[in-house]
Amino acid sequence: MDSNKLGNGVVGILAETVNKWERRTPLTPSHCARLLHGGKDRTGVSRIFVQPSAKRIHHDALYEDVGCEISDCGLILGIKQPEVEMILPERAYAFFSHTHKS
Repeated sequence: MDSNKLGNGVVGILAETVNKWERRTPLTPSHCARLLHGGKDRTGVSRIFVQPSAKRIHHDALYEDVGCEISDCGLILGIKQPEVEMILPERAYAFFSHTHKS
């Protein structure tokens, strides 16, 4: 996988702020460990940054234990869309969608 497709090879996990009850996360600590320890040549991911969150189902320390950091990144993953004032320029965002199925 070409790391340029993920921006700069750095992935970020958003602190969900749109819904005060949202505890889900797009990547668990074990997912992060597989991405980080699988090697950048194989996964395209060299670093994962996690925005701190006191309400996320997995505590920040669990992400730090597998090698995640807190900082800026090229691709930001989340469950819900971020608040408009939280969107950073020149970043790629990916969010889960609730799609009505008939």
